[in-house]
Amino acid sequence: MPYKKILIALECTDDENNVIEEAIRLAGTLNADLSAFHVNDPAAGKAHDDGQPAPGK
Repeated sequence: MPYKKILIALECTDDENNVIEEAIRLAGTLNADLSAFHVNDPAAGKAHDDGQPAPGK
């Protein structure tokens, strides 16, 4: 049973070009749907300071 759907997760970096190209090739070969997603958490990397101690502290 061939794959009918392919999902790739992206970070939007230059290193992903080969992943994207291979996913497109594979989807074409298998006649599969290709979906990609990227999640951007705007709070990621920001300091957490709500006045409470960090868990485990």
